[in-house]
Amino acid sequence: MKKQTIKCVTVSMVAVGVVFLMAGLSFAAEKFAYVELRKMFDEYERTKDADAEITALANTKQQERDELVEEIRRMKDEMVVLADKGDEKRLKQEEIDVKIKELQQFDEMTRNQLREIRDQNVKDIFDDLNGAIQKYGEKRGFDFVFSDRALAYKNEKLDITAPILKELNKDYK
Repeated sequence: MKKQTIKCVTVSMVAVGVVFLMAGLSFAAEKFAYVELRKMFDEYERTKDADAEITALANTKQQERDELVEEIRRMKDEMVVLADKGDEKRLKQEEIDVKIKELQQFDEMTRNQLREIRDQNVKDIFDDLNGAIQKYGEKRGFDFVFSDRALAYKNEKLDITAPILKELNKDYK
């Protein structure tokens, strides 16, 4: 009985060893590469265009905001001139309060609008990057393409960032 148990354990250990050996051989035959996602994101022409679009919109919104602020300043100056004319001064203060609320709503709406546009742009850009990585990996026969951010060590020879970025920018134009 003891010999039979030893034979069973030995056969099991050999089987496990064969499985690990086969897995190791299979693993060694696979092709690996990595990409630098931050570099791809930053150097992708669509990212630059999206940044320029948001900057232009932010500048336009800042001009609109500056006009509202100037209008509030002008209204406050008018109120000072009114001196102590009770109802006129109170009415002017109510107008100013309405304008200040309008400014606050404008600020909140602008922040939300810019954030939504930025978030959508980032999502679209990452969809492009992931699609390009997948397409490149399939075309070149890679089994795995990793992000450099998740690697503890990387061999520079396995970096495929530049050729993917070149194709990505070519396709974008």
